[in-house]
Amino acid sequence: MPHHKCLKTFYFTMLMVCLVGLSACGGGGDDGGGGNAGGGGTTPTSFDPVFTGPDANGEIVFQSVTPGTYRDLVNGRVGLPQADVTGTLYMPQGVTGPVPAMVISHGSSGIQNSGNFYVGKAMALNNLGIAAFLIDSQTPRGFTSQLGLSTAANVADALIALVVLSQLPEIDPDRVGIIGYSVGGLVVVNTFFKESQNVIAPATNQFKAYIGYYPQCNIRQWSPNISQAPMLILHGEADEWDAYTACIDLVNSLNGVNANASIITYPGAHHVFDSGGSLTYIADARIPHDCAGETRIDTFEKRRFDTGQIFANNTEYQAYLDTCRTMGGNVGGDDAAAIAATLDAANEVELLLTDVFGL
Repeated sequence: MPHHKCLKTFYFTMLMVCLVGLSACGGGGDDGGGGNAGGGGTTPTSFDPVFTGPDANGEIVFQSVTPGTYRDLVNGRVGLPQADVTGTLYMPQGVTGPVPAMVISHGSSGIQNSGNFYVGKAMALNNLGIAAFLIDSQTPRGFTSQLGLSTAANVADALIALVVLSQLPEIDPDRVGIIGYSVGGLVVVNTFFKESQNVIAPATNQFKAYIGYYPQCNIRQWSPNISQAPMLILHGEADEWDAYTACIDLVNSLNGVNANASIITYPGAHHVFDSGGSLTYIADARIPHDCAGETRIDTFEKRRFDTGQIFANNTEYQAYLDTCRTMGGNVGGDDAAAIAATLDAANEVELLLTDVFGL
């Protein structure tokens, strides 16, 4: 595999601490029951996002919703609990005219525990002439980690943020993408499906690029109704939390329904390989590395993607997930493999965004 460039990051210890005890790295299978998707609410006739900012510090407060399950997300935002979510817009310096932008979706530790990690990612995007909108999905809702918060809420935030950015004169509405890390990588994957986009229906905004660092692919959502924008997954082959082979399977299945998806894997690189911190073993975390669970969010059928087994109901599916999760895994790494992966992944991000955004 090729290897090129990126930026060292910080607050590794808190990032690791907040992973402890998170089942499935934030919950990839929380669809909320069996059966078919159903209607669930009246589709609004328009979607004008409610937000204030950016202020002098770049902070934007926007009105989002908190779906408790992916079923809630698919059914749209009507009737869901509202939440005022915050994000910080980082603008590139010395650039005139509307600029492209990337929504940044954080991992399970959130912004409050790993802020410098994500600020570093935002600065790297700024250096390419791209604005970065860093969303905090946890703190405004009273969470200090992803534990207890469905990633469906993070997906809703990301999609509503897309529409918010399109309203800002400094942002080019036709050049907005999304990038996410770990749980945020799962958010990237789930914004790829058109059913998820019901939360901003009937807005026509679409992400133009999807980039997921080491997302969870072992417990996932899936649909044949997908974006045609490019998706890039960057994954370590030594990842003990989320198997890179499951992400290869995901990419192949998406390309089987005419997606434009690709994956680059890095030998010897662990989960959160770009943290800049030493390799750390977390003994009491439940991880989904050996799982193969998939929920179709167009029908809410549940299956094993490795064997094709279909589960009769959500109880059976959750029982399977309880048996396939294991305890303990390594994260991080500052060895040659991690450094090479970090450098190459950043270069691949730059190449993709330069092409997609015409930089």
